[in-house]
Amino acid sequence: ETVTKLGFWKMVKQHWRHGLSEMYKDILYKKQVDELKRYCSELDYDDVERSFSGIRGQTMDIDGNLTDDFCIDTTCDHAF
Repeated sequence: ETVTKLGFWKMVKQHWRHGLSEMYKDILYKKQVDELKRYCSELDYDDVERSFSGIRGQTMDIDGNLTDDFCIDTTCDHAF
């Protein structure tokens, strides 16, 4: 169902490079470790054990914009 939504394809068009980068690092284990070394220079390939990829949920609005975990509608149609 998701792939039938226009917003999904807008999001893909905007973020395809990042998606490909993540898949590339998943396939080429050493590329992931190289990126981790930017934050922990002492890290070595032997320190990291290959495992399964995780899944990250991300919310987006109907227009394909990535959103925070919660969207708060600040408009109020009710008078107090």
